Amino acid sequence: MTFKLNLMILGLCSVAGLAAADANLNPGTPKQTADQLLVEAKATRVASLDLVTQLKSKQANLAKVSEDVAAIEKSAGAVHTLVGHLEGHKSQLTAQQQTTLADVKQLTELLHIFLENKKSLVADGAAPSERERIRANAMMIADRAERVEKLVRKMAM
Repeated sequence: MTFKLNLMILGLCSVAGLAAADANLNPGTPKQTADQLLVEAKATRVASLDLVTQLKSKQANLAKVSEDVAAIEKSAGAVHTLVGHLEGHKSQLTAQQQTTLADVKQLTELLHIFLENKKSLVADGAAPSERERIRANAMMIADRAERVEKLVRKMAM
């Protein structure tokens, strides 16, 4: 019960944090946007891998788990926002970069779906079987974030 209540509070704080993060994202040129996108995708990957590490322990620190979930939500929200900014510069991109951007957008949408699934799994409880599903979901988020990083580098901006 306490875990669910803490998660609800965390969710409310995360929404406020995403709104604040969006206000701080002012990427400017396509290159600056791509550079910031790399930073945020890496932050998403690192936070997801931290969550995986936490959940491997049978005595997972739920406060640290909550911090990792908040960090993932914040950076994944920034990734989504930055992809939108980059789409606004689509006319300045080459055909190859536009194709890669479409792939990045698709991965970002998958990342968002996995994040929503993870949030619902965490809300369901902290039973060992649930923790394993949350850990697997966090691994999928880390994998997609890494793919976003690779594709943005491939755009060579």
